[in-house]
Amino acid sequence: MYKEFAYIYDKLTFDIDYEEYSEVIKRELKKLDIKPESILELGIGSGNMTKYFYNASINYTGVDLSKEMLKI
Repeated sequence: MYKEFAYIYDKLTFDIDYEEYSEVIKRELKKLDIKPESILELGIGSGNMTKYFYNASINYTGVDLSKEMLKI
């Protein structure tokens, strides 16, 4: 799917504030008193959000259809 575009796509997302997005999600979870034991991240791409959630649960699984994006 992203065979030739994976590297370029990853570079085009440099200005997205993934850390702030993750903080919004964490605040909402805290408001709801939800402490995830497992996290499933679908469509992780090159893992830009992954680093903000990896240590937030006991079990973390990230998947993506694009092997090229996962390699990045």
